Amino acid sequence: MSTAETVPSEVLIVVHVDSGWEELLPAIERVTRPGDHLYFLVATPTEQRTSASHADPSALAASRLAALLVRARGDGHAADGEVGETFVLDSVVDVLARRRVDTIAVVTPPLGLAGALHLDLAHRAERAFRLPSTHVVLPGAGWSGGLDLSIGAGLDAARERAARAPAAPPNSEGGTIPAPGTGGRPLRMSRRATLALGTIIALLVMSLAIALPWGFHETDVANARLLVRETAPRATYTVKVGAQTAAGDLNEFEAYYPATIQAHPGDALTFHNATETVAHTVTFGVAPDRANEPVLTAPVLSVVAPCASTGALTPASAACPGTPAAPPNGRTAPLPAFDGQAFYNSGVLAPGKDFTLQLSAHLKPGVYHYYCLLHNGQQGTIVVKPTGEATQLQRSVDAAAQRQLIRDLRTLGALQPPTSPPLSIRAGVAGPDVSLNQFFPANVQVHAGQTVTWDDTTPTPHALAFDESVPAATAIFSRPTAPSGSDYAGGPFVTGAIGALPYPRTSFSLRFTRPGTYAYVCSLHVGMAGTVTVVP
Repeated sequence: MSTAETVPSEVLIVVHVDSGWEELLPAIERVTRPGDHLYFLVATPTEQRTSASHADPSALAASRLAALLVRARGDGHAADGEVGETFVLDSVVDVLARRRVDTIAVVTPPLGLAGALHLDLAHRAERAFRLPSTHVVLPGAGWSGGLDLSIGAGLDAARERAARAPAAPPNSEGGTIPAPGTGGRPLRMSRRATLALGTIIALLVMSLAIALPWGFHETDVANARLLVRETAPRATYTVKVGAQTAAGDLNEFEAYYPATIQAHPGDALTFHNATETVAHTVTFGVAPDRANEPVLTAPVLSVVAPCASTGALTPASAACPGTPAAPPNGRTAPLPAFDGQAFYNSGVLAPGKDFTLQLSAHLKPGVYHYYCLLHNGQQGTIVVKPTGEATQLQRSVDAAAQRQLIRDLRTLGALQPPTSPPLSIRAGVAGPDVSLNQFFPANVQVHAGQTVTWDDTTPTPHALAFDESVPAATAIFSRPTAPSGSDYAGGPFVTGAIGALPYPRTSFSLRFTRPGTYAYVCSLHVGMAGTVTVVP
């Protein structure tokens, strides 16, 4: 084998399936070489192809990508990747603008009629990007998205690549020398290419009646200025709060996706809680070190209620500082637009719910930070730009959110179980923006009379509840049944929340006096459980 044949390649793998994932990696290994770098581009599924546990298509794609990277790296491959659009050829354009790619592998279900409707995605990639391409078929798989009409992206990409190539000088026979990177072919369309293009256009016209229910996809590859708004019409952006994976509450994401967004005065931001069980807030006026935030015990939970006030938050605040008078009808007054108030809070944003933050038309341009009152490390930023300056489109917001989520999934996957001293249990382990919610160790054995201590110094709170008769709602923010260090011989018992500020304590201890097996759970996180077995 020659030296050239053994040089590793950068292989872009375009994954456009919604099933058959267990067969994907073996299929890729059959068309790549050992040592090749694999870069996976996983198409975002359509809403119709998500499940109840993954209501967010982007989160589902990110979860699939994370699992794929774990398997690939576990098998010894150098692998990275990102989540792409449903119309995946547009995302290939973005990848090729940032990375050197030698070959493309397109993974699809068997073609048949579906292949015709997708306009021969694999061969379109080769024609559009002029790179060697391989079609990998997964039997039994289905398409991850609806009808893919991203034909414009490929044609625009080919034109732009041709425009960037050096001019082709005449050769000695009066013809042209092919431009570098074109595979030895002139950039002019051959008769065969013209016929192929005509066939594709004919298929596109024939598919219009089918395509109409799915709508058309606007590609802005050829005109980069479409990626920003050059004028300042009022817009509403969507920011996701938290995320959900198949592991449920055992994985927690304490972040706003994306963490930074641009807006104009008068715009609105809708914050969508993308989790199934975790509450959050959107709160302005919290110090970055949380020094002005009161400890969250039961009597001061009113601090997390909706509020817009010129009064500043302090550690002594027992409710919204400077709470305005209640309206005459006795109902809660709606929050006014955010105009830079000293304290402004959404109230508790429940799982699956939305909170719309209306920016005042008179809000001064600048940088505004906001926080979650329930999670110590959760922070977001709004950059308010003067009217007339460009911000971004929602698609750019979504792309930034996807990149951030992929980064957080990698952080979560890299978390290692901590080593705990004897008679000590760690309640969860956390990294930036993420938490692995388990007890380490989950099961311990002690002798009667020994004391067990649970520690949690992370931004993620936990609340222990012994005995199944304890209502979860009662256990979360209630005071401890007895002080830390008390004797315990069975029966209902709650510790209250433990964790870093704003929670009242970072550890809790119990002395077990009677032999037996004592099960407990975290009332904040479903599935987070442990046992203490006491022997004589």
